Amino acid sequence: MSKKKRISLYSSSVLSGKSMGKDEDFRQDRDKPFLAPESYADHLIAEGFAYVPEKTKKSQEAPANFSSQSGKSAQVLSTGTGAGDGSGGSKPEDQTGTSGVSDA
Repeated sequence: MSKKKRISLYSSSVLSGKSMGKDEDFRQDRDKPFLAPESYADHLIAEGFAYVPEKTKKSQEAPANFSSQSGKSAQVLSTGTGAGDGSGGSKPEDQTGTSGVSDA
């Protein structure tokens, strides 16, 4: 038995029955997860016809914020250097109030 992968299609499509291990071609609705042979699933994903649904992604990957020390999730600390992070997004030399042109 070959390995299978759960995927969903971006749009309703007719899939190859031969590639899916069935006797006849069949219609698959969009955004409805189904199991497909791994090589066919990878092909559909690579060609942009399918994607791995979120529930499947989460079950296949370990949580990114998991901390084994105390059972609490790890926190990401901001350095305050980028725009949109509440730090003002500018360097101290940009806050002098001058435009860089001297008055002569």
